[in-house]
Amino acid sequence: MEKNVNSKSVVKSRQGGSILIVSMVFLLLITLVAVSSSRLGYMELLMAGNSQAKVEATQLALGVVDSTLNNWKDNFVTDTEICGGDTSGGDCDGALTIVLDASMTDLFGAADVGYSTEYLGEGPPLRKMECSVCTAFYFNVDVFYDDTDNRQGRSEIGQGVTILNPVSGGASGPSGDLDNFLQVPVE
Repeated sequence: MEKNVNSKSVVKSRQGGSILIVSMVFLLLITLVAVSSSRLGYMELLMAGNSQAKVEATQLALGVVDSTLNNWKDNFVTDTEICGGDTSGGDCDGALTIVLDASMTDLFGAADVGYSTEYLGEGPPLRKMECSVCTAFYFNVDVFYDDTDNRQGRSEIGQGVTILNPVSGGASGPSGDLDNFLQVPVE
């Protein structure tokens, strides 16, 4: 009888080791799932941060466009391109600089920001604009904002602008000079 007891104890010790191996495999699988879930959460956090930075960069670039429009008498000149910020080269008139609201430039920080207004031409107003004795001056406002060095966003915006000018008392017809007209911006 002693032999039977010893053989049963040997079988029990072999089964105890197999349970340990199975439990270690399950623990390893659970650990892998937990690590991949945390990495996925981290990637989602980075994507949300990048999305937020892109939206903020776009809003700042649109703010530059709005500020340019607010100071439109200084920023839109016919037959020339006016630049500001980090915009260099090109066809920019070096004597003229775009005027922005003071509060706008404080928001730039260390970002690279460039902006320009380009005269596209003049002509009759578009059909939807109701003015029979007007000349329309067409401009393009280009803005780029880049703060990727500080892990922030980057954005480029181009927006067309029309300045609708009723002919003032002394002017007759379009002359290519915006100052000959009563300046009334139309949005």
